[in-house]
Amino acid sequence: MPLLHRPVQAAHYGLGAIFPVLVLAPGGWHAPGPGLPRRTRGAGETLSLRWCGPAADEDVAPHRLAAASLDCPPDITEEQLAAFADQLPAHLRVIALRPSALIGDWSTRPGAPLPPLKTIVLTSSRPLTWS
Repeated sequence: MPLLHRPVQAAHYGLGAIFPVLVLAPGGWHAPGPGLPRRTRGAGETLSLRWCGPAADEDVAPHRLAAASLDCPPDITEEQLAAFADQLPAHLRVIALRPSALIGDWSTRPGAPLPPLKTIVLTSSRPLTWS
């Protein structure tokens, strides 16, 4: 699936904090320690772009993740990943993330603000009666 059509996902490390990510590559990566993820044989972890900014700015996170992902080459190599990571704006990081850490669409994450309620106005020329 092209990056342009991938939704921003909600993810967690199992500690209760939920953060937005955009999956750049569905597998084949791992993080051996500090620094950038590296290619691995087998399924591995996802290569993901993570929002690391303050919670107060989470409303802009999906737009910033999507915009930054446009600069990510398809089938990115480790060398390309280093160049990509160097040009990322503040509060965005490249991480390796196990697929089980993804919990669904960011807009429907646990604790997400509810969409505004719509007001429905009923009109009738007859009086309303309840039975």
